[in-house]
Amino acid sequence: MEAGNATNNAKSAADACFHCDALQGYVDQTTSFTNDLSTVLQDPMTTIYASSGLLWIVVTFSLYGLSLTNEGKISKEFITILGAGIVLHTCTPQAITGMYSLCLVIMGGLAGKCFDTLRGGLDTTGYDGIVALAAQSQHAMGKVFDLVMALWSSGSALDPRNPFYAILLGLPYGVIFVTFSAQIIIAIFRAFLVSLFGPYVFFAMAYSWGFPMLLQAARLFMSATIVLFSSTACMVLTIYCVEGVSINTGMKGPELDTFASLTNPDFFILLFVGLAFAALHFEGVGIANSLCQTMLTNTAAAMMTGGSAAAGLAIAKSANPLTAGRRYSNMVKNAGENIAGIKQFGGDARKSVASIVDKARNLNKVGTDSINTYREHFPVNKPY
Repeated sequence: MEAGNATNNAKSAADACFHCDALQGYVDQTTSFTNDLSTVLQDPMTTIYASSGLLWIVVTFSLYGLSLTNEGKISKEFITILGAGIVLHTCTPQAITGMYSLCLVIMGGLAGKCFDTLRGGLDTTGYDGIVALAAQSQHAMGKVFDLVMALWSSGSALDPRNPFYAILLGLPYGVIFVTFSAQIIIAIFRAFLVSLFGPYVFFAMAYSWGFPMLLQAARLFMSATIVLFSSTACMVLTIYCVEGVSINTGMKGPELDTFASLTNPDFFILLFVGLAFAALHFEGVGIANSLCQTMLTNTAAAMMTGGSAAAGLAIAKSANPLTAGRRYSNMVKNAGENIAGIKQFGGDARKSVASIVDKARNLNKVGTDSINTYREHFPVNKPY
């Protein structure tokens, strides 16, 4: 019976995650692209390795002839170059794809341990791997979003308080959800790049000037893992605080009005947690850079969050019944002003035509008067 309930919960959570299928498709497409791109890059990498090996032979023997190196250094460099060649030979497209999948498993598995503090953990999502993080976050935040929808639908033009509280509560939690989803997408992309540049790192480690790149790649992967872990920990802590608040999503009428108030401690805690952790989601990058000496940024996450927030505000504004009447009255007012402007333009046009006709008449009159005056002073038939 319990197994059946767990299966039903998994199916319901999977059905409730509206973006998990798209995220799973993103993971599958990046995996396929990694396999195809590594296949294309395999022959050029072999050519580069062989060319650099021949160049190393020429330079090394030149330095040995000038007594600028010795047999010990040459042997050491030869062993590292030979080891890099073996690694490059074994870095088949399947191996690089496996490296990418391993990066996702490590990142998602470590971050997923944070959800074990919640009831059910990641087993109730119906997904596995890094996609389960997004599914669990949306499933756990559903209680807050249900409350937001209840507040929004209970508003009216005479009592706009509940829609205001719905926006006030839904905006920070929407930012938290979008930010966490953006961090998952960015983590997948970072794992994709680390695994894709694996052959180049293995090639560079064959030489003394390129060996630090291997350490830097390890630091980059560790930093990306810390960023995802810290963002997941922030998300789980948000959900943990939300679960500590008694929320009845079936509230209606006076009970809902009483709950949605800044004087209510439970509602104030929800609002405070949303506002606080919406900002703390970006702290993971700074912590990871400090620990791993990397230079990761929040630019991509900020762009995704800002674009989603702007789209959400535009939708909310267009769907707000309180502003719809105002927009309609403004539209009618503007239409009336345009009609009045058209009438005024027509009146001005008539006045302009009348003025032109009047000037033409005056011009004709002036011409006639001038001719009559000339005839009076200089008669045509009068002899001089």
